[in-house]
Amino acid sequence: MPYFGLKGGWLTFWVTVACATEMTLFGYDQGVFSGVIVTDDFLVTLDLVGNTDLISTITAVYTVGSFFGSVAALLFGQTLGRKRTLLAGTLAMTVGAIMQTAAYNVPVMIVGRVIAGIGNGMSTATAPVWQSETAKATWRGKLVIIELIMCIVGFSLVQWLNFGLSFVGGSVAWRFPLAFQLVFIIILFCTVPWLPESPRWLISKGRMEEAKQILADLEALDIADPYISEQYHEIQRAVQYEVENKVTFRGLLRGRTTEQRGTATLRRLLLGIGSLVMKELTGINVLSYYLPTVLISSVGLSNTTARLLTACNSISYLLASLVAIPQIERWGRRKLLIYGAAGQGLCYLIITVCVRFNELSSYPNQTAMAKASIAFFFLFYVFFGIGWQGVPWLYPTEINSLSMRTRGTALSTAIDWAFNYMVVQITPIGIERLHWKFYIIWTVFNFCSIVVVYLFYPETADRSLEDMDRFFRENHDVFVFRHKNGISTIRPEEVGIRARDVRAVVQEQHPETVFTRRDIYNARASINCDKLGGYTPTAALIKLFDENKIPYLVKWADNNSNRLVGLVWTFPYCLQMWKRFPEVISFDNTYNTNRFKLPLFQATGQTCLGSVYNAAFGLIDNEKREGFQFLSESIRQLAEQHLVRQPGVIITDFDDAMKAALNDQFPEAQQQLCIHHIISNVLLKAKQKWVTDREPDSSGSSVDDCDGESASVQTHSKLSPKDRRFIHQPVAEDIPHSYHGVLMMWKHVMFAETEEAHEKAWCDLCREFDDQRAILRYLHGTYMPVRAQWARCFIRKYRNFGIRVTSGTEASNNNVKSYLLNGMSNLHRLVEAIQDMIRDQERDFAHASAEDEVLTARGHIGSSSEYLGNIG
Repeated sequence: MPYFGLKGGWLTFWVTVACATEMTLFGYDQGVFSGVIVTDDFLVTLDLVGNTDLISTITAVYTVGSFFGSVAALLFGQTLGRKRTLLAGTLAMTVGAIMQTAAYNVPVMIVGRVIAGIGNGMSTATAPVWQSETAKATWRGKLVIIELIMCIVGFSLVQWLNFGLSFVGGSVAWRFPLAFQLVFIIILFCTVPWLPESPRWLISKGRMEEAKQILADLEALDIADPYISEQYHEIQRAVQYEVENKVTFRGLLRGRTTEQRGTATLRRLLLGIGSLVMKELTGINVLSYYLPTVLISSVGLSNTTARLLTACNSISYLLASLVAIPQIERWGRRKLLIYGAAGQGLCYLIITVCVRFNELSSYPNQTAMAKASIAFFFLFYVFFGIGWQGVPWLYPTEINSLSMRTRGTALSTAIDWAFNYMVVQITPIGIERLHWKFYIIWTVFNFCSIVVVYLFYPETADRSLEDMDRFFRENHDVFVFRHKNGISTIRPEEVGIRARDVRAVVQEQHPETVFTRRDIYNARASINCDKLGGYTPTAALIKLFDENKIPYLVKWADNNSNRLVGLVWTFPYCLQMWKRFPEVISFDNTYNTNRFKLPLFQATGQTCLGSVYNAAFGLIDNEKREGFQFLSESIRQLAEQHLVRQPGVIITDFDDAMKAALNDQFPEAQQQLCIHHIISNVLLKAKQKWVTDREPDSSGSSVDDCDGESASVQTHSKLSPKDRRFIHQPVAEDIPHSYHGVLMMWKHVMFAETEEAHEKAWCDLCREFDDQRAILRYLHGTYMPVRAQWARCFIRKYRNFGIRVTSGTEASNNNVKSYLLNGMSNLHRLVEAIQDMIRDQERDFAHASAEDEVLTARGHIGSSSEYLGNIG
């Protein structure tokens, strides 16, 4: 029986135990060396007496290892999975802990610290993600905060352990604290292997049934329960979105993203990184790693007193951190950060003054200054625990867009470790050489943080990821303090909350209340009906079209005059762009945009600047000939009513019903197939049909069979990340005898400039892959009969507009979804979201046109346009 029969809350409890143990170990490691480096036996054994530079290096190399561990998690974590990454990190910490404990010289100690740091970096970057992906939605925030509290528990534990062992003396005083790390490591090895993997990671790897079963076990429900199906499909949609909208770091630096929706991906990434950078520049690790040293060197305390006060301080630090748990949503992130930085800056300012006078031998009240500085060291930890301990770790996960969340958080963590290293490396040297002036640095940084947070950091309390997308899409001003929604802790009114989330929260706070999700749905429907003036969403939509004179055509069911079966509409701005750039129109559809399960079709064109514009939108109740017939006929009627010229080229995916309907309405337009769709399908089919030497092809030699095509989104999701990258790679000179080689030679067939070169490329492909008859039959039967719609040599005979893919329409489909609050909305809300998108589209084109007056000066494209090829 998996998980020893545990399910539901108990299974989540043990995942929390494992993650909390990891974070406790993290806190323990943060504080253990502060006591080790002031132990006489340690300094003598490693010959470090008076060698401040080398002591700081030994201390700081741990953070170097942590940096590379975080980078390793960023690069390999998605491949290994959450559990294996965590176990790999734990194994590295085991080796590092043993080497540090047994060290008798500096090289062994440094290597041990680096290896332990690598393990720590991998584990701390993975544990919170694993926790959040296996916890119930209503528990996630609390469990992540608990993990951060456990980090402080580990820090406090090691301070008291260091203090107690200081009375023992000898090597035990520093070897035992280093060896005690193995206690946490043993707990991790005893718990992590038998706990469930992240269902989100499993879905991303195509292990669907295993993911579904784990979701059911975590919720203690049957795998067929509707709630499990809903969760499963939500995660599946999110994973698919990340695959389709993956943003590369190189693209970000060049100002490009694949999201194409104005949600400021780079700006949000920098804000997440900045929160952790500012945390390091508060000066917390000046004290976390070196507080005993600070108290001995700057304040003049004895070794024993410094250790005792460090241990006592860890208790007040822990208690202060507990204050943030119930207040983090009520006060908000901004207030905690601003007031925390103000308090920390004031503390360091007073510490600077006190240490300055304490260092003056002629000052009569040195003792009073020393006591005052100690009090403000303690008070600094109080402000930090309340404001800056947890929020900077939460902020990158809350501020980054969905397509950047995982990598953005990992990158933020890696950069945090880099700044951690800088602080830890310079602190002993700064104290020794700058004395009281060293604390001025942290005073300035804390006060600067107040300004930075106030000006640039939006509030994320009680916001969903969709809320943040909307904020950044609607507010391009980097100075967020000017926008009420950017600084308020109250969630915008128009943002909805899922019924199951409402029910979970209410039942948690009022367990005696009995109601179902259906009760909430009914209440919400009543409220929405009131908001729409008593109309149904569909009726309200038609009323909106009529009142705003939006062109539309509608079709109702023959047997039910209230059931919508087809709707096509456009907007004034869409018509304006359609008239201006009518040459090429591409069609594509998307799902999960409305609760009526009507696929949304979009007709898009391309401007002279290369940007995509929307020409028209359509909803149909089926993807059969009659549905496509209504769609294409309505689009033709809208074009004729508003004097839009007929398109020269229509680009679609491989759907015979859609192509036939469009051909009926636009007989003069040349039909073309999306070449990206063809390439993706060819690679997928070649991979599926590839026959090795051990698997002889017994399917015959005929080349007349033909296989059905997959939808473009389905095809893309079935390909591995490596295959998806290969699609866009240029053709190499050396063709491998593999399914990748099939695609490389097929590209020669597709992009041949002449018919002779086209025929030769096809013959070469057949000759090279004569042993792969199933693949050749598929290519010959599926694509060669319609090669006039995709081969370059035939396309050039008609019209060549330089546009041969439907990717612009697919991007527009994703764009629409980004404007919706959730995956499924009513039709009225869907059209409102599309209007928002069109407004942004109009603004962006106007801005781009202002920068390129030559290309946009013409009112229409004439027959001599550079976009027309040989017409014949």
